[in-house]
Amino acid sequence: MRIFATLAALTSLVAVSTARIEAVAAPKTIKVGEPFDIILMGFGYIQTVDDIAAAFGVGPEDFNSGEALGQVFGSVYLGPEKSNIRGNLTFPVTVPTSWEDADALTITTGVYSLYGAQDLAVVDIFKVVTEVGDETSEEYVRSSV
Repeated sequence: MRIFATLAALTSLVAVSTARIEAVAAPKTIKVGEPFDIILMGFGYIQTVDDIAAAFGVGPEDFNSGEALGQVFGSVYLGPEKSNIRGNLTFPVTVPTSWEDADALTITTGVYSLYGAQDLAVVDIFKVVTEVGDETSEEYVRSSV
């Protein structure tokens, strides 16, 4: 009887979803000044991750300033409702019209999370290069995992 109780407890632990955000996706082409969906992509992970918030910034195509976001154009609170989710979280954002003369942009996303039992604070940075066009495409490009 005791072995069945132990197996039941282990099975319930395995069923607990643990995931973290490992990539960001944005349309391959965006029309600045108009809303589009940015996607935070969650994948399975070995421990619990509490995602707190994400901030979105934009810079020129060759923007490679370490962990800087560039011009911030949006942020979202994630919290318990949107943590440890395997799959996509989608949020509407708009790149400012001040970028309409650019040919391409780098969208940088910073995701603030707490990892593991000790709640280690981490900011993960994801970069996606998109083109600027007359309309937003349905095709998406994603950051490297």
